[in-house]
Amino acid sequence: PNAVAAPVPTGHDVRAELGIPGDAPVVVTVCQLRPEKAVEVLVEAAALVRGRQPELRVLVAGDGAERGRLESLIEEQGLADCVLLLGTRSDIPDVLVAADVAVCCSDFEGTPLSVMEYMGAGKPVVATRVGGLPEVVEDGVQGLLVEPRDPANLADALARLLEGEPLRRRLGEAAR
Repeated sequence: PNAVAAPVPTGHDVRAELGIPGDAPVVVTVCQLRPEKAVEVLVEAAALVRGRQPELRVLVAGDGAERGRLESLIEEQGLADCVLLLGTRSDIPDVLVAADVAVCCSDFEGTPLSVMEYMGAGKPVVATRVGGLPEVVEDGVQGLLVEPRDPANLADALARLLEGEPLRRRLGEAAR
């Protein structure tokens, strides 16, 4: 099993840096942009959620070989103002402070450090039901589990948490 120290934010306001209104719903994922991370599924889910949450912002912290393909998909979906590819960041704890919900939509995983960082930051998690994720995130306790490669299911889980502040708060507290 992996472990991480609880993230310690510096106080940098990532929402202000990126021009995101304080009341806009924000979803974050932190990962290397590799095919198995399935970030394109998150982009497709964002297109679905945005219909219900027009102010939605999805922050993708990380870089990698999939960046160009993701940029094209974001442009094709008309999501350039919604899905922001942040590149590699040294202030992940501050990025997590900006988030309402954190996501891991990988096709396969061990026990990802990013999900433990999300949990340490008190964020509810939406994760795919793969690898070690169900051992870390109990469905309905610290977050919601979805099947891999299912943008509609991912979108429904995200919308459920973004629209349900009491649920979001309860799952985030349990995650921490």
